Amino acid sequence: MFCLLCRKHDVTNLQNKSKKFNTEPAVRFKRKSVEEHSTSQQHKAAVSAELLSRVSVFQKEFEEREKSKEDVYFNAFLALYWIAKEEIANTKFTSLLEVVEKMGLSNMKFFEHRSGGSVREMFILMGEMVKSEVVKKAQQAGSIGLLIDEVMDIAQREQLVSFIRYVDQDTYEVKTDFLAVNDILESSSSANAETIKSVVVKQLSDCDLDINKLTGLSTDGASVMVGKENGVAAKLKREAKMLLNVHCICHRLALACGDANDHISYIKTVEKVLIQLWSFFHNSGKRTAAFTKAVIASAELQISHSAK
Repeated sequence: MFCLLCRKHDVTNLQNKSKKFNTEPAVRFKRKSVEEHSTSQQHKAAVSAELLSRVSVFQKEFEEREKSKEDVYFNAFLALYWIAKEEIANTKFTSLLEVVEKMGLSNMKFFEHRSGGSVREMFILMGEMVKSEVVKKAQQAGSIGLLIDEVMDIAQREQLVSFIRYVDQDTYEVKTDFLAVNDILESSSSANAETIKSVVVKQLSDCDLDINKLTGLSTDGASVMVGKENGVAAKLKREAKMLLNVHCICHRLALACGDANDHISYIKTVEKVLIQLWSFFHNSGKRTAAFTKAVIASAELQISHSAK
């Protein structure tokens, strides 16, 4: 035995979440059973929905909005994730949703959280979810490594950026993921070794990562980082006894290139010629066009010679 209204509006029992008289048939073929159902909250909700659908022109849109709510949020976050992965400006999120809506996903018109503040909160929430997955995998690893460096953002705030390196216990692959970024001078007046060390410890503590698992640290060659007695690595090693400090290979390469420029005259000549060429063509459409034509003509000449 089924209830036509309950099936039509797909209502459930609010107490036990059952769907008796809806998708599940009632097996008590008694008058009292029918009377009890007619006075239940489930049936009353179905009656209210039926009456509302008869008198309200907005009922159809309301029901469509409710049915597609989960799909709308999923598609919105997927679009936002794509924007983040492609490093596209956040302001393009709204226009992307409009394009998606015109391409056939008409229910995206029900997504109303399009203000700058809402988009920012969505980014923060998505970042927390990604970070929680990274932290969970790092906690399972037997040891972890950190890659840290100081950077200055556009607001002239000195930040400490940290990446974590670990072995994924599911795939047994070595992974390097972004961990955290903190304002170094938020609670200190100087970006010294003690301050940087306290920020690193705080980053690990906030993620519930055991500092004793820290076995690797990659930094630049600044004395504040690699100082033998009072550098950040030395201070961290007093707490993480197995820590090995490594001078970042990219920083070492940059230093080597800088030294090569100072001592090898040929490198200086090449750099000077390249800078002069760039200056010659910079902001000159006429010269750039002439250069492009010369390159095309040279390429065509080479092709014709090779064909012969």
